[in-house]
Amino acid sequence: MDEIAAALRRDITVRPVNPSHSEFRISFSYPDPEKAQNVVRELVTGFTEQNVFDERERARASGDAKAIDIAEHKGGVQTEVLDPASDPQEPVSPNRMAIALAGFAAGLLLGAVTLRMRQRRSQRLRMA
Repeated sequence: MDEIAAALRRDITVRPVNPSHSEFRISFSYPDPEKAQNVVRELVTGFTEQNVFDERERARASGDAKAIDIAEHKGGVQTEVLDPASDPQEPVSPNRMAIALAGFAAGLLLGAVTLRMRQRRSQRLRMA
């Protein structure tokens, strides 16, 4: 069970999108897209329910009857899902084209450096 929890902590990310508006993005990386969507939906539901609970608790703690009534009836209005969980249309990683181009460029550079070093070495040997 600890291994599963550790894997979830590693694969679930919650990142701020716009901190001034308290917007954040929840993402989960998993081989099965359907299970990944379900996990994200459950997390969003949990965040929404927790927000409603926190609002009601703050209103009760204030003791103001009007604040309690407002908190009881607006039920999660502040929490809004801007973009529901969906499958990515293209893989996030690895970017195979970028890796191939970087390898090609590094190979060309290494080849050019090696060629230049060999030319200098052969010139030195001819002069000696």
